[in-house]
Amino acid sequence: MKNRMSPMRRHSRFPVSWRVVYGTTEFVAEGTVLDLTTRGWRIAGTMPVAPGMPLRLQVCIPERPEPLHVLRATVLWVHDHEFAIEAHEMARRDETWVTEFLRHKLGLMWMPQEGPPGTPHQVGGEASWRETRRQPCRPVMDDILKQFLALNMILSDIPTEA
Repeated sequence: MKNRMSPMRRHSRFPVSWRVVYGTTEFVAEGTVLDLTTRGWRIAGTMPVAPGMPLRLQVCIPERPEPLHVLRATVLWVHDHEFAIEAHEMARRDETWVTEFLRHKLGLMWMPQEGPPGTPHQVGGEASWRETRRQPCRPVMDDILKQFLALNMILSDIPTEA
């Protein structure tokens, strides 16, 4: 393991196998989320990353009809093709889903839910993470194509020297 930026893991992890597209404004790559905790996610990816690198992620989860978006994450450590990220910013709905998923899977449903003061908490949060699957999670590939085409157009506008 190279360049661990924080002490050893303090939270229980739960194994998953979720397809993920991750990247920056400079590249887009595919991978698999291997496990997650309340603070970080371990990912096996196709494109190398470096500790401290900021990333965006789009995760296809079988229990959800639409992808989960991590708007801002930081790479914590890298080992071969695996790396860990800490998710800093997600849509409130996605963050709530991940929290409820882990509470249920790790048997932590007895723990009080966190939220802004005055916000009512959902009782029996199982329904919030176990939505009925309406259609396969396909927007991930559409987004890859859009990002690739946008990058291709930017590159074609750059003048080349003869």
